[in-house]
Amino acid sequence: MPGVGCRKKGSVAKTGRVHTPIVSKKQRGFMGAEIRRRRLGMPGRIESMSEAQLAAHLHESAGKKLPMRSRTRGARRARAKKGRKS
Repeated sequence: MPGVGCRKKGSVAKTGRVHTPIVSKKQRGFMGAEIRRRRLGMPGRIESMSEAQLAAHLHESAGKKLPMRSRTRGARRARAKKGRKS
């Protein structure tokens, strides 16, 4: 499902892709630091995203209760194995 920032007129039609939302506090912090770098005129680490896209991502995740880190595939696999009976 596309986020609020991606519903701009023709944005999905032009690029053909929908963004992945922020899923953890760590990602939100990284995006916040990135937008601050841009506003201070420093070079950013995410060159493929504009300041407006970063702001849209942050606005979309504002007020949501996010986990500190997202679950990785390895962690999911380990939990699945643990639940299996041998």
